Amino acid sequence: VASAVAVRASADYLCSVLPATEHVTAGPTSVRMSLPGLREGLASALVEGDAKVRRAADDESLSPEMGTTATLAYITWPHLYLAHVGDSRAYRLHLGKLERLTTDHTYAERLRNQTSLDIPDNSPLHHVLWNVLGGGQTEAIEPDIQRHELEATDTLLLCSDGLTKHLDDAAM
Repeated sequence: VASAVAVRASADYLCSVLPATEHVTAGPTSVRMSLPGLREGLASALVEGDAKVRRAADDESLSPEMGTTATLAYITWPHLYLAHVGDSRAYRLHLGKLERLTTDHTYAERLRNQTSLDIPDNSPLHHVLWNVLGGGQTEAIEPDIQRHELEATDTLLLCSDGLTKHLDDAAM
């Protein structure tokens, strides 16, 4: 339920706020200009998804702690913008090599990044999220917004932990 609510809210927000056409300059050397407010729009879409999941959780028939993760991809060729909360991942297959583009928002990753500790793969901290849509948390979400350059032969993979808990990056 939380995932469906978040996807609908984020998509509705993006469709009503972000432009659907590309911005180019006139002339033989047409160059795409930056879309004003794109990063803020993507972050706001996830914030809107978070708000709608929280409101849905107020329904007595649902869990007040329901939550979900989200990874959005927005392409304005050749630029890929990612908006990310949680541990749903984005990968790019580039020249035969799979490259992880997102960082999991788990306590294990946070500890690893802040302290350089080696957190064992079987640690339960890999399953505890600090950044999630809904989830009963009281603090505001912190969308991670990134920009990457794409090439025509690149392939994107957006996936949940339903895949990544069973396969490591090398196996994928």
